[in-house]
Amino acid sequence: MQWIGVGGNPIGPEGAKHICAGLSTNQTLQWLAVGGCELGDQGAMYISAILKDDVCDLQSIGLGGNGIGSDGLYHICRALWTNTRLEN
Repeated sequence: MQWIGVGGNPIGPEGAKHICAGLSTNQTLQWLAVGGCELGDQGAMYISAILKDDVCDLQSIGLGGNGIGSDGLYHICRALWTNTRLEN
């Protein structure tokens, strides 16, 4: 599987946690769409942790419409500082 799209589903931070747990052992997923999933800052922190992981090979991620505030944005930006694979 190369892509997952769950956008618009209210999975919240707990759903993001489960998706990231799966991504921690997945080396084929390249595209993840989680826009409008009510992730908030906590969900963004889970996403940022997986973006820092060398196993994660995501090249594109959609995060819009998740109510991510300054704390979540800070963690995402820190993860992007070291992530060299993400293109979009």
